[in-house]
Amino acid sequence: MDGLLYSEIYAFALILISMVLIWNHKASDHSSAGIWFTYCLIAFAVNFACNFLWGFADHGVIFPKVQPYFWSYFFKVAYFITLNIATFIWTIYSETEQGADTFKSKDNIRFLFVPLGFAMFLAVIDPWTHLLFVISPGGRYERMSLYPFQMGLLLLYTSITAFRMLDKARYEVNEQRRIQMRLIGAFPIYLLGAWILSFFLGNLPLFCIAITCAILNIYIGNSTNQISIDKLTQINNRQNLLGYINGVIRSHDLQLYLLMIDVDYFKKVNDNFGHQEGDAALVRVANALKSACGGNSKKRPYIARYGGDEFIVVAEAQNEEEIEGLCRQIHDKLYYFNIWSSVPYNLTVSIGAVRWQEGMDTMALIGAADEKLYEVKAAREPFQIKPRSVPHGINLED
Repeated sequence: MDGLLYSEIYAFALILISMVLIWNHKASDHSSAGIWFTYCLIAFAVNFACNFLWGFADHGVIFPKVQPYFWSYFFKVAYFITLNIATFIWTIYSETEQGADTFKSKDNIRFLFVPLGFAMFLAVIDPWTHLLFVISPGGRYERMSLYPFQMGLLLLYTSITAFRMLDKARYEVNEQRRIQMRLIGAFPIYLLGAWILSFFLGNLPLFCIAITCAILNIYIGNSTNQISIDKLTQINNRQNLLGYINGVIRSHDLQLYLLMIDVDYFKKVNDNFGHQEGDAALVRVANALKSACGGNSKKRPYIARYGGDEFIVVAEAQNEEEIEGLCRQIHDKLYYFNIWSSVPYNLTVSIGAVRWQEGMDTMALIGAADEKLYEVKAAREPFQIKPRSVPHGINLED
């Protein structure tokens, strides 16, 4: 393939990745997964730049009088090094996105980087060993015996985290989130497809094309997902909630329950401690809900912010006892989150829970839960600016 066309394809991909990087930075939610996705974009941008410059160096367009053969090796070695780094960052991003703690430990990061570090070492010494590739004095690039090892290692890393991601996606109740997890999990399929096609299509920059397509798909998926996520609490928003309830009413396996949750005396929190603390209180409630609804159950409850200081949990259960247990979990988790946050007041919630009955539509189900909620609120305790040792009670009716 013509070297200049090769570089032009990389240049186009580099422009696309750079644009995604800029857009992603502007819309960043500063979450751990979002930060690692940004690092991933930077790493692949640098990787593409290396092969872009290699194409020019290999044809003497740059450094024509200063050992073009040397610069061809220099940029190709840099390409392999940055490819390993970018893939490792991708693996961390994928694990972080699915909530795993694999890379929270620096010791784990060092240990898991060792195989890729070895591959990078092979790239560094390749000008003398020619184990990964060789570039003839005439500029011909050729893959060598350990190239399959290098590609296989990248596929191994991305495939392990992709399998974990796709397995978790099977039990994700949020459709948008499930689609996004599948897009992330498809990354090694792009790499494998590019590798297979490279045996038939010569030196066409297929990896560049495959990685760019994968990143664009994930970025578009992220953008779509953000439309359905509440910015403050990072849980599902009202629009997403209504669509989910419509779907789950039509198809559910067990008894279907809806929990309407209201933050007790939220206005007093705002009045006494300011709106910033009010926002922190809502985030604390959302985190308590995530913790309570996470569990080990494959059919996890769906949580959303309905509006203001109201939240909704939609859950399938065998019986009311399971829902009563879930309510206790919510109260207990919030109680402990209060302690960990060291706030000078006791944040509690009231919960009205109802079971779906035949003939109920979405708004009828929400309305029934809202009625139960206000029955519970009428019996709540007064606002306290002090810790309390007993979590709030619950009230559950059909």
